[in-house]
Amino acid sequence: ITGDNNDSTEMVLRAHAREDAMPSLSYDVINTGYPGYERKGGPTRYGSDNMGWLRNAWVRLCIEQWPNLTHLWIVDSDVLPRSDTLSRLISREEQAVGAWVPGCTPMEGWSETEDRPRRTGRENKHDTWFQATCLGGSYLLRRDFIDKMMPDIWGEDPQGEDGYLAKKARRLNITMYADPKAQCEHVMERPA
Repeated sequence: ITGDNNDSTEMVLRAHAREDAMPSLSYDVINTGYPGYERKGGPTRYGSDNMGWLRNAWVRLCIEQWPNLTHLWIVDSDVLPRSDTLSRLISREEQAVGAWVPGCTPMEGWSETEDRPRRTGRENKHDTWFQATCLGGSYLLRRDFIDKMMPDIWGEDPQGEDGYLAKKARRLNITMYADPKAQCEHVMERPA
């Protein structure tokens, strides 16, 4: 599943696909049909409605392919998790747990004047798990979280599709957590 790309993303993915790793798994590239999707103004670099649609399609396909799946690990294409990240996240046994991704670190607060998660500054002071209001870049969702949030886990939001997820989780009284020791590298390159 690709985002709103107007580049060689699909070609790179196909070139690196390893059918020998999962020979019984077939795949197709899915996108909204709008390569180079028109980006809207605002704080995100892409259309969160487009990315939300793609992620929701991905979840539906995963559940169809593996009906007994227990978790889904969301890792943005420009995020490189350390080798222990997944084991750290899964060890918490919570519905939604996030890793530490520079540039999109977990948020801890909630705006007092607007319906949106916000940074408090305390996020950078934790050395162990803490309750988070918004996760991004790399996070693990347990199946019961997915089932509660379906059919639209992600969607359009001024804070991106992860902001949509955060607001919906709050409405459903789901507590999310983050682990500052589950470290990732963020290799995002902003367009010139």
